[in-house]
Amino acid sequence: MSAQHHCARVNGHCNHCDSPVPFTFTMAFQPIVDVSQRKIIYYEALVRGPNGESAFSILEQVTKDLMYRFDQACRIKAIELASELGMQEKLSINFLPKFRGIGGN
Repeated sequence: MSAQHHCARVNGHCNHCDSPVPFTFTMAFQPIVDVSQRKIIYYEALVRGPNGESAFSILEQVTKDLMYRFDQACRIKAIELASELGMQEKLSINFLPKFRGIGGN
């Protein structure tokens, strides 16, 4: 069984959670439409580069050591941007179901 990351703060600091990701990124919001109602029912947050670069250009920078921080940073970024946009619909955020970066595969 692989080890999972559990935040273990020491003196109020966690090396896996608190350090910033060393590159910039943003989110695009893909509308998901109920065609029978002809309305947007939610938006899916999709990672992008700060100048519209592809998801791949960002994801290729995510090392095993950065995976947990990046996953957390994506959630925060998606929620912050959706809030700034005044989004009223539900927001879908893809994230890792469990962190396998420490002692795992």
